Amino acid sequence: MTASAFYRLAGKQIKELVKPYGFKKNGRFFYRITEDGVVQQFCMLWLYRSFTLRYYLSSVYGYNGLDIEGDEIHGIINGSINQWISDDCTGYDACADNAMDFATAICLKNVQDVLIPFFETHKDPKSAREHIAAHNPRITGGFDKYDLRELGFYLSLGNMEACQDFLVHYIKNSDKYNPNWWRETEQEYHCLLDAICTNDTAYLSTYMDNKKRATFAEYKWKA
Repeated sequence: MTASAFYRLAGKQIKELVKPYGFKKNGRFFYRITEDGVVQQFCMLWLYRSFTLRYYLSSVYGYNGLDIEGDEIHGIINGSINQWISDDCTGYDACADNAMDFATAICLKNVQDVLIPFFETHKDPKSAREHIAAHNPRITGGFDKYDLRELGFYLSLGNMEACQDFLVHYIKNSDKYNPNWWRETEQEYHCLLDAICTNDTAYLSTYMDNKKRATFAEYKWKA
């Protein structure tokens, strides 16, 4: 069984399953933007005869991409860091004649039983932010204070105090992050921090409008 064959078969059936919930499909990725501005996406992954699902939550006011794979679904199922759903399937044989149908059925079941209920209860910025903060190993392991996506959620919630704390943290600890990313982000973060400190509501409004517009353009989404 090839990855492309699996993506075609499983993708077609998953698309029909999640379409009533407002999800769209792009290749092996599925996504929707909630009314409260939470970007929800998940994808199929096939590699070396193993398969899984991955999910991602972000804010329309953050950085987003159609091809972000995200975190392992096991984090929702049982809180573990297991990678492959196929590892949990006793008797699964990738070489069997019905392997593709079997793998598709397992993915469909996990989308129906795990991902859809999860996304339905994480439509708002508050619950989405709380989830990513509680499941980021860098935060739970004590290596970092924030998930990079939290800034977008704080902007969505109108929590400028948390935004300010976030920005100060990243500016003070810039040496810890990828220099290529930071070079592109440094001026943005400094300008945003200045706007918050001076209560420049016009700048903040424009900044948020531009972020939301970029997200909607990325996903070809209409308000």
